[in-house]
Order: sequence, then C-alpha cells, then structure tokens
Amino acid sequence: MGRNYQGVYGNWSGKTGNVVGHISQGRTIMSIYRNAIHNPRTERQQEQRLKMTLLAQLSAKLNPWLKKTFRMLDGYATGNPRSAFIGYQFRQLPSVFSGTYPNTTIEYANIQVACGNQITLPDGIAAEASEGAIGVTWTDNSNEDWVKATDRAMLLVYNPDKRRAVATDDGTQRSTRRITRSYPNSWEGDTLHAWLVMSDADGMEFSNSYYLGNFEG
Repeated sequence: MGRNYQGVYGNWSGKTGNVVGHISQGRTIMSIYRNAIHNPRTERQQEQRLKMTLLAQLSAKLNPWLKKTFRMLDGYATGNPRSAFIGYQFRQLPSVFSGTYPNTTIEYANIQVACGNQITLPDGIAAEASEGAIGVTWTDNSNEDWVKATDRAMLLVYNPDKRRAVATDDGTQRSTRRITRSYPNSWEGDTLHAWLVMSDADGMEFSNSYYLGNFEG
C-alpha cells in the first residue's frame, strides 16, 4: 500500500492498471488490485481443513484440562494451550487420524492429552468400566529412581457422541494405586475414551498421557 501526499498528480481515486486509489482523510491510499483470491479447494486442502476442524472441536471440549497439561510446552508454545494441543497432534506419529476424506475421523488411541515426559508413568496399568464409572489401577513404582510416591494420577474420560469430557480435579497419589471417575447416566451405551496422566505433587510437570482404551458406558 502507498500514500500520496499531494504529489505530482494530487489526490485521486479510481483504478489505473493494477493500482487502485481512494481518498482517506485527505490522503490518497494506493493498493494493488487482485483479480481473484486463489482458493481452488482441492481435496487435499479440504481434508486438511477437516482435520483442523476435528481437532479444534476436540480441544474446545478439553480446554479446562489442556490449560493444565499443555501450559508447559517446551517448544510448542504457539499462542495458548488449545492451539499448542492442535499443533502437537499434527506432529505425532502414528497419525491421529484414520480414514480418507470426507470420512476422516480422529484416532483417539494416538491422541496425547498431556505434553511432557518429566514424570514417569506407573507400571501395570489396567482399566475397566462398571457401574457408571471408569476405574484404573496400577503398581506403585515409587521405589524407582526419581519416582515419587506423592506424584498424582489424573484421569480424563471423553464421550465423542455427546462431545463432553469429565476428569478428576486433583488426582490421587501414586502410592494409592487406584483412581476412579464417574460419568453421567446419559452416557450409558456410548463409546468412551479414557487417558491416564501423572503429574508432580504441585501439578506443574506431567507425563505423556497413557491411552487406557475405549469403553462402553
């Protein structure tokens, strides 16, 4: 964009060649005229947009959780925890998507709902759904180097049919060896996905998430 301050031609407006001028506050503002915006909407472009939309929708539902687990990003600081979550998923291998456009879907088993490897996951993780809740058990491995009994387990459960998530607020200590999270009665019969994450006692450092599997509510 250019500005003309009463130059050789004075103020002017209109179009000459590929230059467009209009007068604003006594000044001529000049810009380049673009015949058309190139947006071919190829299948590849539409597939990428669909993937972005799917992850944006998921991140919106997980936002309270992501504010904790993606606030310390170590290289993925791209504006806020939600956008960092989306960018992180695109960098994952294997892909967090399955199917071909327009039937692309999220592969929840490959989604990481926490970013970090500072805290060690427990051993012997097992999970089951019963009586309106998902329960997780593990072996206390706090006798290993750098592993603390005071580390806390956090459980996230997501229902893609209802587009809702429930999670534990504070978690339970590693030494407790069990955590449970109930879900609404209206989720009965739906397919649920669950992840376990470990944090330090202060909730500042995290493990990567551990996908527990899909369960029938």
